[in-house]
Amino acid sequence: MYIWAKISIMAKLTVPQPCRCEGGKRCSCPTSVNPCNRRRGRSFRCTTGRRECFCGALGRLQKGQPVIFAGACGLLVVVVGWFSHGLTYGSGYSEARSILESGEHLPCFYAPGRAMASLLAYLSGIPAGLLAPSLSVGAGLGQSIADLVGQPAAVAFAITGMCGYLSGVTQAPITSFVIVMEMTTRHDMVLPLMVTAAIATAASKLLSPPLYRTLAQRYAA
Repeated sequence: MYIWAKISIMAKLTVPQPCRCEGGKRCSCPTSVNPCNRRRGRSFRCTTGRRECFCGALGRLQKGQPVIFAGACGLLVVVVGWFSHGLTYGSGYSEARSILESGEHLPCFYAPGRAMASLLAYLSGIPAGLLAPSLSVGAGLGQSIADLVGQPAAVAFAITGMCGYLSGVTQAPITSFVIVMEMTTRHDMVLPLMVTAAIATAASKLLSPPLYRTLAQRYAA
């Protein structure tokens, strides 16, 4: 565990800094930082603060009309909730608990819908949590995999999915598998959870910089 912690710290120190712009000016970010820069050298607007940066009209709307942009995100959350029959509303705690304690099998669209709703809430810039929704999405993914392979008991799959998804979102493998293991009191799954957390974190680092470091830099900007 100590060696893995050292590797995680060294990996975070080598992640490039996110782009920053002043005064709403147009700028270009390094290709490794933002995929927008890959579009044939087209300039784009980087938004500062707590939200992600977007290209073109979407970025201008987010920067110039943050209330309208947040309202649009909220409207999309409502649409997702309507299609999911209300399952994607809230933190997802009750849904994850029903999978773990009652063995309930939620529809296959629950995990993607919950992930989409969480993403829209995050992009809106309105403060919201990531822990409970991430655990709920992971539980839904694990249950879907169990249904796909024909396993009636989905608890172990759900616990593994919770650990993997939380590790991918936070890129904090040790924290993730300890949280899931202690929340579910499944200490017998420590090795599968450790392996899942390591694989999910490694895959996440190939796609995006560390979440909490990026959030801290935006708050400090």
